[in-house]
Amino acid sequence: MIRISLARFHVPSGNRIEGQRLYMRPPRGGDWRAWADLRERSRAFLTPWEPTWSADALSRAAFRRRLRQTALEWHDDGGYGFLIFRREDDVLLGGINLSNIRRGVAQSANLGYWIGQPHARQGYMTEAL
Repeated sequence: MIRISLARFHVPSGNRIEGQRLYMRPPRGGDWRAWADLRERSRAFLTPWEPTWSADALSRAAFRRRLRQTALEWHDDGGYGFLIFRREDDVLLGGINLSNIRRGVAQSANLGYWIGQPHARQGYMTEAL
């Protein structure tokens, strides 16, 4: 197994995008508990739209793997991951990932997103997108 240190590849701080009711920023290690809690509370809501969750999908180790992958994609300019937070109280709402970025004559990318069930249908994702 190849191990890649996040010290070598990190997501630059200061990459915060401000909206009217929310802000987006790259995920950090300290976000794990809020992320895992929101996704667990929203599991039934999210699973019809997502691939099958692994047995450890919400573990700290799985979150660290996500952070590592996010950092690699930022470093390679191949993708950008953000978590979405409500401005008034810093509550985690969901996430957005821009991935498979292709540059050149024909530019393209994939956009993936999720919103926690308690925050759905309130216009947060529309604002974030």
